[in-house]
Amino acid sequence: MRTKRQYIIEQILKYGMIIIIVSIMAHFYITSNETQKRKQILNFAELTELENQISTAEILQKSYNKSIDGINVNLINKKKEAKESFEKILENSNSYNHFIEKIRTKTQNLGIIIQNSNYDVPTQTANSGKYYEFKFSAIFTGEYNNMKKFLWELENAMDCLVKVSNIEIIPPMSDKQGNISMKLTISTFFLSYN
Repeated sequence: MRTKRQYIIEQILKYGMIIIIVSIMAHFYITSNETQKRKQILNFAELTELENQISTAEILQKSYNKSIDGINVNLINKKKEAKESFEKILENSNSYNHFIEKIRTKTQNLGIIIQNSNYDVPTQTANSGKYYEFKFSAIFTGEYNNMKKFLWELENAMDCLVKVSNIEIIPPMSDKQGNISMKLTISTFFLSYN
């Protein structure tokens, strides 16, 4: 049989255990709640920092887009200026005979002889129907220094756009008088007839 004392001890132990369990649960709840609050505060701080970074990145992106737009506008203007500048140095395509005369004058001034000249009427360029290319081929014979000067003047001292598209040295490298012969294909560009 149980005595009153055993009963009281059992009740004390029973309620003591309940109090201990409730205390442990309360402590766990409070501790976990504080841990979660700390985590929430840290997460909120991280979120705030990320939002700041996003807003900074958006500002930078707008700045970069504005810069890119400015560059694109400048590029369009430069292309337009280059095209206008290019067209200013072009002559009308019906003046290709004048171009041949300029070459003949340069060769005479330098003592260079033109042989076997060949040319076709100007033809439209592949990229634009607005421009015509004129090719003139011939064998040029003269002293080495004069030939060198002639090539330089063709590419740098003509009052129109000139491109030397083919150079072929014709053997022998030099004859008894010290002259060399080269076959050149010289191109220039003109505006269309229209």
